[in-house]
Amino acid sequence: MTNFAIVTGGTRGIGREISETFVKQNVDVIATYFSNSKAASELEEQWGGRIKTVKVDSADYEAVEAFRNSIIQRGVPSVLVNNAGIVEDGLLLQGGRERIAKLMANNFMGTVNFTHAFLDDMIAKRQGNIICLSSSAAHKVKAGNSAYGCSKIAIERFCKGLAKEAARFNVYVNCVSPGFVETELFESFAGSKKREILLEIPTRKALSADEVARVTVDLATRRTNTTGSVLVVGNGEQV
Repeated sequence: MTNFAIVTGGTRGIGREISETFVKQNVDVIATYFSNSKAASELEEQWGGRIKTVKVDSADYEAVEAFRNSIIQRGVPSVLVNNAGIVEDGLLLQGGRERIAKLMANNFMGTVNFTHAFLDDMIAKRQGNIICLSSSAAHKVKAGNSAYGCSKIAIERFCKGLAKEAARFNVYVNCVSPGFVETELFESFAGSKKREILLEIPTRKALSADEVARVTVDLATRRTNTTGSVLVVGNGEQV
């Protein structure tokens, strides 16, 4: 396996679409997941070995490092997509401190952990492409969403700084920042307020996971010197 991508959280939702889109572009994938082994098994069976799945807790650096050690013998990944994350809303005085710690550990530190684990290998190879999934929540402020938004704006700032560090080694780092996307996660988050949420969006509809995946994979596979960028995939929500 010489040309392959790692997609964290790559077995469901946006991550699954990214994994499948890579395979359609003739790039094999190792997709990580945290809890849903059924979805992981189904994905492997569907793609006949082109996608391999591994259970990894992205918030646990030792687990991430063990994952890296187990696959690096196959080669250095051409692409790392940091997609894994969680969504939780709530006011600061309603369990806010614990929520912030959890979101930062999973969303921000999960991104840091995987990037740290593979960056040295990419630098040694003098080739690599790291793409991190952000969100419109990084810039669209609303009550109860501060912790999630902070975790995403932290990812964007991390990527911009890392882009400057890694560019001279031919390792490029960018973010993809989508608005609301039609996934199980969005359905769970929106609940009974889905219609109300969509009415606030100029297009009156959420993006499809396929739209986000195509942009992400195109950025990862196209020969370009783009780095340190935040690519907004919007439905008017960010305007």
